Amino acid sequence: IRHPMYTASILYFFSWFLIAANLIFILLWLFFLGWIFTRMPKEEEMLIAQFGDEYREYMNRTGRLLPPLRKKSDSDDTSQV
Repeated sequence: IRHPMYTASILYFFSWFLIAANLIFILLWLFFLGWIFTRMPKEEEMLIAQFGDEYREYMNRTGRLLPPLRKKSDSDDTSQV
């Protein structure tokens, strides 16, 4: 996955809500999710600017927050047709 720290943080902060059973924690978690999902594209743009096509290929092979459900093979890539 491309953002393992974000995945771990999402799960960690959600566990606060489960343990505390307090609505404030779920609201904070939702705010945190919003921040993460606006931050990730900016980080990926910076990485594309620095590493170019190599990072784009990496993006195609990996999931953003979770591993892809199935592996992409070369035959799945329609951009090379």
